[in-house]
Amino acid sequence: MEWIDLADSERGGASPASMTVLIRMAPGCGYPRHRHVGPEDVLVLAGGYVDGDGRRFTAGSFVRYPAGSEHEPVALGNADEPASAGNPSCVLFAVAHEGTQLVAR
Repeated sequence: MEWIDLADSERGGASPASMTVLIRMAPGCGYPRHRHVGPEDVLVLAGGYVDGDGRRFTAGSFVRYPAGSEHEPVALGNADEPASAGNPSCVLFAVAHEGTQLVAR
């Protein structure tokens, strides 16, 4: 998983309360379980992902997670094959209002 903090240069590297990021998850890979302090808005730009509750989101989908919600997204596709047109990475534009907290399992 890779991510780019789109507002980092404006903050001079300071840790934000809210984050605006681009996230890329390789097929079959995911982001650790986390809780949203405030709401999170997610737009799927490419590929897609499945959430822990089984909901699937594909390119063009928009979802708002409410404050206090938890989830663990996993990119659709086969982790045993390289990313390709038939096995695309998941690319997300996300705004985590008030940030997130990792949740221990």
